[in-house]
Amino acid sequence: MMRTGLILCLALTATACAKPPTVIAKGDLSAVRGKQVALLAVPGASGPADQPVMTRLQALGAQPDGGDKPQILIQVAFNNLPANTGVSAGAGAEETPKAWIASPGRSRMGQARPGQSLSIVGLDAATGLPAFQVTATEHRKAVSDKTLARLLDAALPITPPAS
Repeated sequence: MMRTGLILCLALTATACAKPPTVIAKGDLSAVRGKQVALLAVPGASGPADQPVMTRLQALGAQPDGGDKPQILIQVAFNNLPANTGVSAGAGAEETPKAWIASPGRSRMGQARPGQSLSIVGLDAATGLPAFQVTATEHRKAVSDKTLARLLDAALPITPPAS
């Protein structure tokens, strides 16, 4: 009986301590509102996050690609991160020096954790410049199918309309 109580207590503590995904965003997601968006992808190669991202952008007010010239092109990258791997802003980025978008995941005991990363960039089709970019990362002991949903909710939150 005491063992069951201890296991339940530890499970609740571990669940309560789970950190939400880390999100770094630049630009304004409202740039898609009322604009025609199209996925910028290699023909015949789609990732598991492509359609969910486009569906979420439409929920945020974007218009689906209607065959005309899109106003915003969307790039989507959904990646598995091995343990001890983070997401860097890269060489030549605005941040100095080599800013981490998400540092490598570690547990409270210092053990390296694998993770996943979802990056979404909206490019203005007329200029080719980013209208917005958002990256959400999460490091957990076990990567599951629910990770994409958590990252999508963190990166592209749907706020209820103002009443």
